[in-house]
Amino acid sequence: MTTLTRNFAEAVNIPIIADADVGYGNAINVARAVREFERAGAVAMHMEDEDLPKRRSGLKVKSVISDVEMVGKIKAALDARRDPEFMVIARTDSYGAGAIAEVVRRCRLYSEAGADMVFPTGIGLREDMERLRQDVPGLKLFNMGGYSPAASLKPRLPFEEIGALGFKLVIMPMAAARAGARAVWDLLHGIKRDGPSFEEAHIQGLKGHPMEDWYAFTGLRDIKAVENRYLPAADPEE
Repeated sequence: MTTLTRNFAEAVNIPIIADADVGYGNAINVARAVREFERAGAVAMHMEDEDLPKRRSGLKVKSVISDVEMVGKIKAALDARRDPEFMVIARTDSYGAGAIAEVVRRCRLYSEAGADMVFPTGIGLREDMERLRQDVPGLKLFNMGGYSPAASLKPRLPFEEIGALGFKLVIMPMAAARAGARAVWDLLHGIKRDGPSFEEAHIQGLKGHPMEDWYAFTGLRDIKAVENRYLPAADPEE
C-alpha cells in the first residue's frame, strides 16, 4: 500500500489519501503505518474499527473492536505523525454491526479522541446522514459506495447536497478501477470478435484525447529531451 501511495504521489500534484484498513494490527502497527504513509507522500490516512481479519466493505454483518481499543489506535496515530497537517481519519463500520445510534456514538467518541475527521461507512439513507449532521460535530467523510448497485446510495445525491448534509469529503471507491477494468474487457473482447481493426478504431477514437500521444502522456518525450541534452550523440554509423 505504501508503494502504491508513493507511486500515486509522484504521478500527481493533488493530495493523496491512503486507505490503511484496520491499521494493520494494534496501536503499535498503527504508529508505524502513519510514519510509512507520511514518508510515501500521503496527506491523510483512514483506518477503521473493524476486527481482524478484515472483511469486504459491502458485507452487512461485521465485527468491530471495542471503542476503547479504537480510541487507543487513534491516539497512537496522532502521536506518531511527524507532520501536524497529516490527517488521521477514523472510520467506523458499526453501521453494519448495529444501528445508527451506535455509529453516532462512535463518531463522537473518535472525534473527541482527536481524529481530524470521522468516516461513518455504509450509510445509505438520507435520514441517517441528517442524523449524523445534527449529532456529530467536526469534519465527516462520506463513502458514495459503488461496489454493486445494491450497496450504493439511492438515489445518488449531488456533491453539493452531500455537503449540505454535513459531509466535507466524498470518496467513490472502485470508480476508476471499474472503469479501467471495463475498458480492458471491452477492448480485448472487441479484438477477439473483430480482429486488429477493432484496435485501429479504438486508436482513431483517441483523437483529441490526452492519451492520443501515448509517449507524451507517459512522459517518454520528456525523457527523450533529457537524453538529447545530457547524453552523447549516438555514433552516426550505428
